[in-house]
Amino acid sequence: MKKTSIFLSVVILCSVVCVFTPLLYTKQAISSIKDVEGDRNILKGISFASYVNIHNNYVLISFDENTKEHHSIQKYYDEDSESTAYLEYYCKDNCKAITDWKIKEETETNDYVEYTRQIDKADIYLTLQGSKLPYEYLSLKTDLYYTADNEHQIIQSSDTIASENKEIHSSDPLTTTFDEPSKIQSNFDFEQDDFFTVPFSNQNMKGQNYIYHVKRKKDVSLSELRSQAYQNFTEAYTIEKLKKLDMSYNYLGVHLFPNYFLVFSEKNHQLYLTKYDHSANRIDELILEGDSTIEQVFQNDAYMCFIHNGKLYIINTATMRIEESVASDFIQNIEKKHGIDDILYQDGIIYTLWHNFKEPKAYDTLIQVIDNEKILYTGTLSVFSAENYSSSSNFQSYYPFLAPFRFKR
Repeated sequence: MKKTSIFLSVVILCSVVCVFTPLLYTKQAISSIKDVEGDRNILKGISFASYVNIHNNYVLISFDENTKEHHSIQKYYDEDSESTAYLEYYCKDNCKAITDWKIKEETETNDYVEYTRQIDKADIYLTLQGSKLPYEYLSLKTDLYYTADNEHQIIQSSDTIASENKEIHSSDPLTTTFDEPSKIQSNFDFEQDDFFTVPFSNQNMKGQNYIYHVKRKKDVSLSELRSQAYQNFTEAYTIEKLKKLDMSYNYLGVHLFPNYFLVFSEKNHQLYLTKYDHSANRIDELILEGDSTIEQVFQNDAYMCFIHNGKLYIINTATMRIEESVASDFIQNIEKKHGIDDILYQDGIIYTLWHNFKEPKAYDTLIQVIDNEKILYTGTLSVFSAENYSSSSNFQSYYPFLAPFRFKR
């Protein structure tokens, strides 16, 4: 009986240690917010959070509306991952090989050989991966395509060939030497009944681009999607061409709002934000000077925040007017050392989160609050010290945060 009690005590103790060890490590791995400039009270009412993977546990690190730090263990990483969209290239219709197979020089070894040949045409597909169901995807065949020319190649690769093999299988992905079109971050979600999308395109592409309306079929339930009954969601959705687009523009994608959506495009060194209703009727348009350099778009309510040509813009999409803008030299000075993680516009104040990776395993988050190009507050948050954890085999060899700090909306 005594041995049993001791055994149970040891089991309980081990369980407690396993549960609380990640929290102890997290408390050592993250510093409190350090005030650099201004009054931290400006952060009252603003909360932000991130996750870290420690000992195969997901630890939520959050700062509440009073900037008080909280840690909690999660069974899984339940923060929505970002929606992604990208182009893929296949030979589906009327394409042929224009060179014979040859060995790719840099892979000519005893244990692996890669063969390549050139193709005259590549059909373009838009692949969509949602945020809440990130392992599923939808593949949309566009009416766009590339044709090879003197400056650009379309390449098929294989590790096994036969001299008589002239067929190009439609499932074989192709690569090209064409420049990839610019694009913005998508915000669609497969858990929505429907959404709108525009394939990325540039002037090297031929064919026709459209605004597409993607609708889940009525006989496909949301629970079926969540149960991963569909790996390729193409069979679960209908895809309708809603509007033919002017091909003299480069298209960067779509950002969705509850009752309308914005199509991003560029032409003649100008960025166009065109607002459409859900029937693809044009409502309004905003034009910004300069070639697009947008990578991320942040949204809260009707406000859309992004950095374009080194300048921070706050756009009121309800009125399609620039609500705020922060000068390029101001932003570029920050961008020299930091990358943007999140932007929140609330009550006329701009809240920003930036990151700065240090060597070898340290990570700084910069918190800045801006109003009329004046810094109201600057704070820093240092995470994960290499000195503390470089000898721990339980830690990943790279910086373990799964996501940057984000504002809670």
